[in-house]
Amino acid sequence: MSNSPESIAVISTYATDHFINSKTREEYKEQKGGPVEFLVRALKKLGLKPSVFTGSETLSVDILVDLEKGDEFGRIRAKPTITPFPETQARSAIVSTILDEWDLSDSSDFKGLLFVDIQGYVRDGTDFGKKKAWDQVAKLAPYIFCLKGNEIEMSQIPLEVLENQKRERMVIITKDKKGADIFFQGKSFHLTPLRILNPPNTVGAGDTFFANFVYKFLETQDIEISCRFAFDQTSDFLAEIT
Repeated sequence: MSNSPESIAVISTYATDHFINSKTREEYKEQKGGPVEFLVRALKKLGLKPSVFTGSETLSVDILVDLEKGDEFGRIRAKPTITPFPETQARSAIVSTILDEWDLSDSSDFKGLLFVDIQGYVRDGTDFGKKKAWDQVAKLAPYIFCLKGNEIEMSQIPLEVLENQKRERMVIITKDKKGADIFFQGKSFHLTPLRILNPPNTVGAGDTFFANFVYKFLETQDIEISCRFAFDQTSDFLAEIT
């Protein structure tokens, strides 16, 4: 296992985010987004210069926001083009998508540690919050070091695949303000953030957490230290949302 965070590839997507009030159904804000925006921002803040692969498209995403609860659900305006897994000599790679625009079928050739946020692969995209099963995950999981997602997203993974991933490699299940459950080679951890914030939305928080966790884990190989570091960095990120 590489213990250096200096060589990280980011395989992700840019988007234009359109924020929509869940009550009025009116758009009230537009911003540059997509997972790559937040992953790269977090890694650069840590002094890294990741190799970045983004494909050729900037997608348009409608984000339905419940301004009272802070919940948000995405819908994709147009289905993206599928892009093959890139060739990279990086020692580790973070994959975070909007839908399934990055094809992971060739990821078995990647020699480093592969960290995959499953959010896009289980997102239907045609309606707000709609999910679908990730049909390819059973074939791909043996080549993925870490699967990350929330509880609803993880329910789209076959139980046998998920349990094997927990035993053999790593699973991160994020639980919003309740923290995260992390399973690493048969051991389990439940950790909670020290600071609980209530920003107007949490777009980008999951990718910020993931980037910081991966960075610190590659440096320390310590789950608890890595998770607490990621919580602290994500709290700083959330505190800046207006």
